[in-house]
Amino acid sequence: MTPRERLRGAVTAVGLGAIVVVLAGCGAGSAAPAPKATPSASPATAPAYLDVQPATRDVALLVIAGQRTGGFDLNGTENGAMRFVVPVGWRVAVTLRNRSTLRNSLAVVAAAGSRTPVFAGAGAPLRALGYGIGQAEQAVFRFRATRVGTYRLASLVSGHEASGMWAALVVVRGGRPSLSLGQVHRTQGGRP
Repeated sequence: MTPRERLRGAVTAVGLGAIVVVLAGCGAGSAAPAPKATPSASPATAPAYLDVQPATRDVALLVIAGQRTGGFDLNGTENGAMRFVVPVGWRVAVTLRNRSTLRNSLAVVAAAGSRTPVFAGAGAPLRALGYGIGQAEQAVFRFRATRVGTYRLASLVSGHEASGMWAALVVVRGGRPSLSLGQVHRTQGGRP
């Protein structure tokens, strides 16, 4: 087993054991609430980043900016190492928490350098995507994944995406939402 496979298995095992139910009571017509998981400060216990509610087709994702580096990482990963997969038609609630001393934003965009969210509502905070939220602040955005494709979850603060602050978002035809945290890649730019 490669180191990457061991890491992926460990993250999956810990993540499944730590999932916090936050979407209880969501009706078919209600928007998905934000994740309420409180990340542990200890690296030995991974926080619950993903909450999946198949009955209502809702998924909540917690993204922590600056978790590992205090700067340009998302949930401790850089340059697309984090991969979030969601089936088309599902409602997605994303909570961005900023642990960095830098301001950060997050949006679902089509490609590197894109500035416009791909889906309606798919950016936080919309009024300040290029300016971002400050340290210890939190922003929530909700959208429906309406088109199959590979996109980026990227900080739109100038220079952040180019510094590695992006993750892959893949909208697929079926299945169940998933999240994988790969190894940190030090290359700049690149495709998801």
